[in-house]
Amino acid sequence: MKIAVIGAKGLPPKQGGVEHYCAEVYPRMVKQGHSVDLFARSSYTDCSWQDRYDYQGVQVISLPSLSLRGVDAFVTSALGAIAASATKYDIIHFHALGPSLFTCFPRLVNTAKIVVTCQGLDWQRAKWGSFSTRIIQMGEKAAVRFAHGLIVVSNVLQTYFYKLMVGIQSTSPMPQPGMVSQIPILVMVLN
Repeated sequence: MKIAVIGAKGLPPKQGGVEHYCAEVYPRMVKQGHSVDLFARSSYTDCSWQDRYDYQGVQVISLPSLSLRGVDAFVTSALGAIAASATKYDIIHFHALGPSLFTCFPRLVNTAKIVVTCQGLDWQRAKWGSFSTRIIQMGEKAAVRFAHGLIVVSNVLQTYFYKLMVGIQSTSPMPQPGMVSQIPILVMVLN
């Protein structure tokens, strides 16, 4: 399979749980014969944009970024989603709710399966102001609406997203292909 990864800052991991997760999982997938492209922030990788490098078999593609908190993730996630939409991938894997705002791009123009991993409800974190909180909440709604699959890391998150999906489905006037009730929610315990 050919897999695109959006939402991680980059590899190798310098900080952050998402980056450590990516450093563990994706090289293993490459060893199993899969191809993985990880769209990264040039501010994190210290590479100029559009540079590529190999990290244990994972192709890390550096995208333009801005050194402003929140804006950096927003810009690189949007660009990563656009780039992934224009390429033939089997799976496009979004990490976190903010980057998931852009799940609509590949869902509308690509045949790839869209997967979102949620490690936490980022919009609840005190570090985000009201505008950023609303953007992250929009990403949460987009993840539920456009993803083919959702991976969460706790039973609490599984319950939260199940309730959210039931609420969206009950307000939808007409069922559509890929409706939210069909989204599998996988609980993954990370040690």
